Amino acid sequence: MKKIILILMLACGVINAKTCYVDSALDATYTKTYDTATQASTGGNQICFKALQSALDSMKIGWYTNAYLRKGTYYSTGAVDSMFKLKYDGTTWEDPDSFFSLQSYPGEWAILDGENKIKTGGLYAVIGFPTERKFWELKRIEIRNGGSGGGTSGTDARGFAGNRGPFKFRYCYIHDNLCATAANIPVGISIHRATRCIVEYCYFKDNGTLIEMNNNAASVLFFGDYKEDSIANNGFAYADYQHTVNNEVKYNLFEGGCVGFWTAKENQYLCGRNFEAGHGYDDTYKDFGDKIHHNIFKNNGFKAIIITQDFAQVYNNIIDSSVTGVEVGWIESYNYKVCVYNNYIKKCATSGILLKQWESFAATFNPEPMYYCYIYNNILDSCVSTQTSNNEEFSLQVDVSDFVGDLQDSAIFLNNYSYRTSKGSYDPTGDSITYIKNTRYSISTLNNTRPNFVHYLNQYDSENKLMRGDVGVLRYLPYSEHLLSGTTTVLNGGKGGNHPYLSGITIPSYCGAVNPTATDSQWVSIVYRLTGLNSGYLPDTNNLRYQNAWCNVYTVTTYGSDSLKIPVKSTSVTHSVKYILYNRMGVGIDSLSLPPGSSGVLTGRTSVGIVKMITEKL
Repeated sequence: MKKIILILMLACGVINAKTCYVDSALDATYTKTYDTATQASTGGNQICFKALQSALDSMKIGWYTNAYLRKGTYYSTGAVDSMFKLKYDGTTWEDPDSFFSLQSYPGEWAILDGENKIKTGGLYAVIGFPTERKFWELKRIEIRNGGSGGGTSGTDARGFAGNRGPFKFRYCYIHDNLCATAANIPVGISIHRATRCIVEYCYFKDNGTLIEMNNNAASVLFFGDYKEDSIANNGFAYADYQHTVNNEVKYNLFEGGCVGFWTAKENQYLCGRNFEAGHGYDDTYKDFGDKIHHNIFKNNGFKAIIITQDFAQVYNNIIDSSVTGVEVGWIESYNYKVCVYNNYIKKCATSGILLKQWESFAATFNPEPMYYCYIYNNILDSCVSTQTSNNEEFSLQVDVSDFVGDLQDSAIFLNNYSYRTSKGSYDPTGDSITYIKNTRYSISTLNNTRPNFVHYLNQYDSENKLMRGDVGVLRYLPYSEHLLSGTTTVLNGGKGGNHPYLSGITIPSYCGAVNPTATDSQWVSIVYRLTGLNSGYLPDTNNLRYQNAWCNVYTVTTYGSDSLKIPVKSTSVTHSVKYILYNRMGVGIDSLSLPPGSSGVLTGRTSVGIVKMITEKL
């Protein structure tokens, strides 16, 4: 009964918003008599525009706050400055009539296409606005071809360009916003001084550049305030909408392109930085760091995640086959109290987690180093395939004349796990797991030099596999019983306990991005399947339990040819459910698709082991 009430409340929130429609197939430029059923310009009583920009020009508080786009393609090259412009500001998320929502009509899919003809020489994009806009939501929309000069041969590319926000992006497919060079910062979503923005359940593919691998090209990029000198000299003084703070990027799929996500380009110092002027180690704004969590990054050509913001939180992400996994700090940045925990990072050519401490270019101050960067519970699998002199699974690149001892001591590594480590000329045995300044360290060496240091290392063992399979979602779901050392497993090998400085946050007691026994592991399949957004797939985020949750555990004691029979029943009343039975090696034994409320039996032959069942929305 509670679920039904919730659905009704959500539906009413959309209905109450003042809605207009956009239909490129309309036979009139504008009509007050649009019929949503027949898509005719007469016979109804709705407001409809043929051109999207005309609708955007009419969306303001007190008029229309929600615009439904009927299926089809809308070309931004017909709009002013080759982009669809957001014209007015909303005021709050609390009332649907007080923020703006642009989305595809229910059950349909709308595409915003820049045709690779966007204007160059400024912050132009397929859609957005180069100056400030607030309280806009883009939902269930595809944004593509935001390049210039023919796309990959051009100099500029952006899908969305905005300033400050807050903005929300949900269920969007943003792809092929590409150009040849990274110098002009080609990006899928570009936001200057992003404030309280949310990016969730979106699919990003091939944004930025595929040619020149450079930090400037990314799928999502938040710019900082570019006030490093004044913050260092005077301390950090918060002003609303003036800095990159309190953003959240979660449950997204980033595939291809150059960099997956970067916060914040240049730097975003949230505490004082000048020790000599007394502006160091200020935790007043410790809750303002961006949160990047529960995302999947695949095949990023350069780096998956770049962090140049104090207090940022990077956790429960899966990173597969990027050159670098997570980079904290860069050539002009030292960062304070960044937390990188419970990530699964696989097949990075250089470092899985790279901490950079280089001399700043700023001439007016000597900034503080990265004090207290916390690295907990991460699994690094088959990383550092390219043997270079300054990379290991965990690397701290130091090129700083002062604070070298402090730098090394303040990078805190606890309960991380190196699995299937690479061997090469710089690390013949594969036992070195950390590179700091000019020295490689093995686990035993670190145990002797760092108090309370905990690290696990294993090579591949067919009797002690880490993941449940080698393809699809199974390659990201670990066995809870996988041994790290002695009797310590993935399930209990994490640090656990309170967050080092944020109240109400608990560090997990498992290692890696996924709790192997909890029902929250379904997020992996939900994100993995975001490739189907434009084909009608829409994750049911209000009923996550029935989407790829490890929902039951069965201990099997049958041998040989004995049959295993497990009765299953679809507990969903809204959609069909597919049940899949796996053995302990991650091999599917049987599957069954059930309509709502129906039941059936899964059958398999198995030896002693653990059999689990997952469900998958069809």
